[in-house]
Amino acid sequence: MTFTKKIIAAAVLAVTASTSALAAEPSKLSIGGGLGLNYGGVWDVHLDYDISDMTNREPFKVRVGHQRYDNSVGPYRWSYSVVYGGAYYDFNRLLNVDSRLHPFVGVVLGMGSVSCNNCPGWAVNSPTVGGLDVIGGIQYDLDNRLNVEAGVNAWGGVGVGLNYKF
Repeated sequence: MTFTKKIIAAAVLAVTASTSALAAEPSKLSIGGGLGLNYGGVWDVHLDYDISDMTNREPFKVRVGHQRYDNSVGPYRWSYSVVYGGAYYDFNRLLNVDSRLHPFVGVVLGMGSVSCNNCPGWAVNSPTVGGLDVIGGIQYDLDNRLNVEAGVNAWGGVGVGLNYKF
């Protein structure tokens, strides 16, 4: 089992184990995961934390996460692994849309590595990957704990996923 699949499995187990023990009101912490469509599939696992009580009630959240993908073409096989962190703004109140709909935009800073097996020297420009990137999209609340997310997830490109509020 790959590292990312282990992280996803652990997150699912933690959510499943904690569901019955949680109160009716969700906390400020959520865990999410998704699949980006770039490079044949980019796995994303992240934690979000609502910091609106620290920003004069402006709906900001911080996000830390990990994105990974593996791909191959012919004899060449490469992978990226990026750890990132940043913040995003929920435009729900500003745009005055349905309370279950949360359009968001933010920035993240990431750092990671790239590896390539059997690749010619020109195929990998740098053993590191990352930098400043943009995240954004729409989250839709399925209930008070679970939402679906679609958008641009930094290095994964366009993607879809789920978030669970503890």
